[in-house]
Amino acid sequence: MRCKTCGYHLWNLTSRTCPECGSPFRPSQFEFLPNAVRYCCPHCQQAYYGTDASGHLVPRAFDCVSCGHHIDMDETILLPAEGVDEDGTGVSAQPWLEPADRGFFRRWFDTTIMAMVRPTDLARATPDQAPLTTAWGYALLNLGVVAFVSLAFVLTCVGLSVGVAARSSPGGFGTGGAGLAPLLVAQAGAQAVYLAATVVFVLIWIGCTHGLLRLTGAHAGTIRTTTHAILFASGTHVLSIIPCVGSLSGIWWIVSAILMIMAGHKISGWRATLVTLATPVVSFLLAAGAYTAIILFAMNGSMASTSSTWSTSSTASLERVGQAVLARAGREGGWDHTDHALLLIADGDLEPSDLVADDTATFAESVQIGRAKLSDLGKMSDSELVHAIGAPIDLPPGVVAHRVGDDVFVYHGIDAANPPPGLWIVIEHELGSSGPPTAAFTTDGTIVVFASGVHYQTLLRAQNRLRAAHGLPPLPIASRVGQDAPVIIPDADASP
Repeated sequence: MRCKTCGYHLWNLTSRTCPECGSPFRPSQFEFLPNAVRYCCPHCQQAYYGTDASGHLVPRAFDCVSCGHHIDMDETILLPAEGVDEDGTGVSAQPWLEPADRGFFRRWFDTTIMAMVRPTDLARATPDQAPLTTAWGYALLNLGVVAFVSLAFVLTCVGLSVGVAARSSPGGFGTGGAGLAPLLVAQAGAQAVYLAATVVFVLIWIGCTHGLLRLTGAHAGTIRTTTHAILFASGTHVLSIIPCVGSLSGIWWIVSAILMIMAGHKISGWRATLVTLATPVVSFLLAAGAYTAIILFAMNGSMASTSSTWSTSSTASLERVGQAVLARAGREGGWDHTDHALLLIADGDLEPSDLVADDTATFAESVQIGRAKLSDLGKMSDSELVHAIGAPIDLPPGVVAHRVGDDVFVYHGIDAANPPPGLWIVIEHELGSSGPPTAAFTTDGTIVVFASGVHYQTLLRAQNRLRAAHGLPPLPIASRVGQDAPVIIPDADASP
């Protein structure tokens, strides 16, 4: 039996104050094993033994059988029973609060072992009057040990790696210790952030746990009891330095804290679990949510950047083709309904390779036009083109769309002298693909990029409504326009 304030032995005392620090005490404030303690009459030394679950006298007030004085249990003089040492009385001392002469390491080690395997005994042995600075000192010591070992482990691994690299490449690592200085500073900073973040979390944990404790009903202790429980349960955190086992240290800390809260406040296990576990669970969910949000944000940013780069790159050829169509219309005074896009090559507005999109599997050498390859048609006159492909290049009347390579031309019927804005004149679609097109070039010189097949279908319906408003037939789905199969009015399958 030791003073709950200073740890002084309180056996064999008639006074009810601690001789060391003057703190008052009563035997009924301590718990013992049944029949492990002698309660001696202060008048005649007659011994009585506690028999209830707490090792207290039953009844606690009675007349002494030897001297007849009426005595109360809290008036008696306590001694361990014959043949029982102090540890055998069931009184669990708080090692960290014991006198310094017992040894710093021994006090830390014993407290840490109690936090791991006997947290309820540790809670019962920790008096509410114990200084909070002492409890914080113990917790910060544990956190500091973990931070120091982690830092030493990282630097050792890096030092070994540098040493191996230096031996394998002599002269390649001439900076020596100076080369490790930035890493040392960075790792030390990381561990300092870890310590600060953990302290903040523990403060929040203590406040929320005690707040929930008060909201959920009666309890025996105070906020000091809650603080002691969570801080002294941190002894389990030193397991973080052990590979594999270290990942369990956080869970062990929570479990020990739950048991200490249950014992210190004398509440049920379910209630102790609820109030103690709430903050770690909510913190984990918030951290997981924030991490997920950061990952998604980074992925979206990366995808957006990639998409933007891809769009700019993939539509570069469409830009050249669309501008060539507009330039020819301006030069020739408009588009004839039967004008073939091959005339853009004959007039020198485009190279054959321009009619192949940059990001498709199509090559000008593989595009067959009549009996010639697209790559062979550069720098030819109209008559030379007709001879090369073995067919006239004029399109039949009523054409709506025709294809050359990866481009579907849909300028037919549009008033080139005064073109309505927003009408598509060229659609980029990979030759032979059944998927949606990439983009479309409009009469006002802008490019519409299709994000997906659904997006394309939606915009195609809107485009056909716009065309209908200007008396133009609907456009077909781009994949239905073949290299040698222009779409002619009427076409029952023209609308999507």
